[in-house]
Amino acid sequence: AGDVLDYRDATRAIVGGGLFMAAGDKLGNVFYSSYQAIPCRGYLPRDGATFEPGAHPAYLLDGTRFGGFTIPTDADGHADETKGEVDPYRCVIPFDAMPQSLNPSAGFVRTANNQPAPIDDDGDSANDTWYLGGPWESVRADTIRQRLEAVVAAGNATVDDMASVQADRRSSLGGWFTPALLGAIDRAKTLATGAGELSADEQRLVALYNAKAARFDEVRTRLGAWSFDAPSGVETFYEAPTEAERSDAVATMIFNAWLPRFVQLVWGDEPNDDLFPFRPDYTRWATILAFLDGRGAGNPDQLASWDPTTEESVFFDRIGTPERERSDELVLSALGEALAALEAAPAEPGYGGFGTADMAQWLWGLRHLVRFDSLIAAVGSDPALAVFTSLFSITTDTLPLADSFPAGDPRKELDHFPRGGDNFSVDAAEHGDDAEDFTYDTGPVMRMAIALGDKTTGKNIVPGGQSGLLGDDYFADQAAKWLGNETIPMRFELDDVLSGATGRETFLPGAPK
Repeated sequence: AGDVLDYRDATRAIVGGGLFMAAGDKLGNVFYSSYQAIPCRGYLPRDGATFEPGAHPAYLLDGTRFGGFTIPTDADGHADETKGEVDPYRCVIPFDAMPQSLNPSAGFVRTANNQPAPIDDDGDSANDTWYLGGPWESVRADTIRQRLEAVVAAGNATVDDMASVQADRRSSLGGWFTPALLGAIDRAKTLATGAGELSADEQRLVALYNAKAARFDEVRTRLGAWSFDAPSGVETFYEAPTEAERSDAVATMIFNAWLPRFVQLVWGDEPNDDLFPFRPDYTRWATILAFLDGRGAGNPDQLASWDPTTEESVFFDRIGTPERERSDELVLSALGEALAALEAAPAEPGYGGFGTADMAQWLWGLRHLVRFDSLIAAVGSDPALAVFTSLFSITTDTLPLADSFPAGDPRKELDHFPRGGDNFSVDAAEHGDDAEDFTYDTGPVMRMAIALGDKTTGKNIVPGGQSGLLGDDYFADQAAKWLGNETIPMRFELDDVLSGATGRETFLPGAPK
């Protein structure tokens, strides 16, 4: 493709790509496309706007009722849109009906596993004219949008500007949930220090607060000052945190220890454990946020689960208890559990509590660790084989965190690498909803930023190296930079490749057999 328009036309031949695409050219054109050949699904019966039971294409379909679809192609390899006029099993969604964006007024396009159009906004991904899949997670894409809007407003975007967007580690969940946590502490403290008769639920809330008043007040101070940046806070060869970052790291740790316990208190008593078939962690978070936002007189958000007695969702009440619990009770109960867990002795290095009540020692990066597990470790579970395959993992034996450690330093025992970010961070660092294990192994596979012009320049890094040979200088050299969001030049032009070359290898055809 010579430019974005050529690129757009070439996408017509994508029959099974499965990925969204973005492209730009040196003239300043930008393009986003979700296109690939997708069946129309018109042969699946609908009940009104959505699919009938047993006919939803997100689930296994009954082969005795429905046949398999075919993607028809023309002589050019493009999806043939004419075949669907006579055969619903050979119908493809028209190219022009698929979500695309060419030179939008915003000045940029972005894609990060988000919905390609406002499909999920009404809570149903299957009630539109064309079924495109879903549901999607659009949080990271929204953060990217905000960052790019700021870059566009400043003008003259640089490669470094784009790289900084990729390195964004803001805690979106922290920004959404922390106000409810702080509000619960404030309301409990007001009741505890005030006068007047308390209701039964207020008495329970005050009792929860009084049991850990000083500790809750410290949490309130720390999370009240949190910028929602989620740094590791741990000094390593790739990071030298400031005092502000160490403070944010403590707040990040407390928040991420509290949230899964709060979620468990809300949902753990429900008798049905398959309420959320698609990414239940995402859906639980989103639903609880809706419950929290919908609190108040008159059912302000028209929640179906709103209880006029408590003026909030009935799901905050714990099944099997004589009391009718309120949301603030669950918030503080979960916080008390989180503080106890963080104060406890660690189960093993990098897991569990910190063995101290000093919150300043609760650094997020001492528990939020990225793992560079060997790809060949998946070949089997034989312990004898694991001894061999583990040699190809990149650990702190391969890349020591520091030259030396003082006595008792918790970094000394870590096998993996402290990292910032948390769930939904643009610099992907997703650890899920576990209350004890905050390690992860699914970070960015590359961090590439490119400037297009008369000469193409850019930078990139991958989480590993260019060599699979143990002991080779290039086995883990890029991982060392990846950890600190550093990059190396991306040599695209021939003269750049030659100037940066460290050697040359010549490959010749083998002798005929």
